[in-house]
Amino acid sequence: MAPRTSKVGDLSVVVVGPRTFVRRAPVLAVLEKAHQHKRIARVIHGGTPGPELFAAQWAADLGLEAICCAADWVQHQELAAVDRNRRMIVDYEPDGVIIFPGTLFGDDLAARAGAAKIAVWRPRVRER
Repeated sequence: MAPRTSKVGDLSVVVVGPRTFVRRAPVLAVLEKAHQHKRIARVIHGGTPGPELFAAQWAADLGLEAICCAADWVQHQELAAVDRNRRMIVDYEPDGVIIFPGTLFGDDLAARAGAAKIAVWRPRVRER
């Protein structure tokens, strides 16, 4: 739960997506596009299968920091994803948020990011 420590100019990004999104290539294309625009130094994700774990592996393959901020379903029950969204914004102070289509609680994350003046990207990619 450390605040952003990346070098000046490097990005810290949150990546979220639905576990039903099983195509790796579109996720990697989005990450590469963002990385080419401005270097990503850290990926923060929720740890669920799909775009989040694809992003974590992409970061690991490039030697970048990947942080899992998983939802605590036992403690927070139906509000676990909302609490996770709050923690990803407040605890990690990202520079940007990437929300893949079909993400449950994606609107909540986008609203939290917007309130914190953090850029939100909702790439148009197909799930299947």
